Amino acid sequence: APVILLPNEGARIRSTCVMLGLRAFQSFRSIPRSLSIFSGGWIPHFTSIINWALRYGLALLLKPHRLAEPWLAIVDTTFTYVSQILFAVLSTPVASLKARGSALTLEDAHCIGLEVTDKLNREKIAEILNKVFSKTGIPVAIIEDWSSEIHAGAKLWNGKLKDQNVELIRDVGHAAANALEHEYSNLKIFKSFLKTLTQAYDRLKNTELSFLKPTYFILKSGVREIRLHRSAVGPVWETGSVYPIVEGLLSFRF
Repeated sequence: APVILLPNEGARIRSTCVMLGLRAFQSFRSIPRSLSIFSGGWIPHFTSIINWALRYGLALLLKPHRLAEPWLAIVDTTFTYVSQILFAVLSTPVASLKARGSALTLEDAHCIGLEVTDKLNREKIAEILNKVFSKTGIPVAIIEDWSSEIHAGAKLWNGKLKDQNVELIRDVGHAAANALEHEYSNLKIFKSFLKTLTQAYDRLKNTELSFLKPTYFILKSGVREIRLHRSAVGPVWETGSVYPIVEGLLSFRF
């Protein structure tokens, strides 16, 4: 028999499903089962809930909103699964840095712009920044990794401003990585460490110890960016004895 919904009941159920996923962090597949315990009426399919959540996120992203208090823009790029380039713009209030006194968290940042493109150059980046900042207002500074494309695009956009100059700040993580690369990239022991880490990474895949593998591992133009799981090796790294642990993982038979 067809399910008859009371006025606004459909909207209430949709809102409940989306909030269970976004606020209660419940998996989309389990939400219909949870609803079936408390309600004998209409139970939506989990794919419908995913679509509603995506529409909610898109509405928040496209909603025009100007940021009143001073804020910073954080820009970066990554590759999508179909080899396209994703350019993201985040905002964070300056007050968050003063109040927290430590590294930012996800609660401090908000996505204000996303662009998927096949090609990214300085003209395209300047165009994206102009489109995003025309809705939100001008930030007091832009934090970026100073890659050639992003930095050139930010400078091009910045140069078109009439009455103000936005400061371009180099991301401390990339700055430190470049400094470390300059210091250690030619050392034989460091090259040996990278080789050992690569082998350990490959052997840890699909094993019970896979949680120990680096969460981020990129090889590009001979440069590796490595982020080790802090809970696994953070304290060990600080004591300078991470290398024997990696060697131990290599000797372990999977």
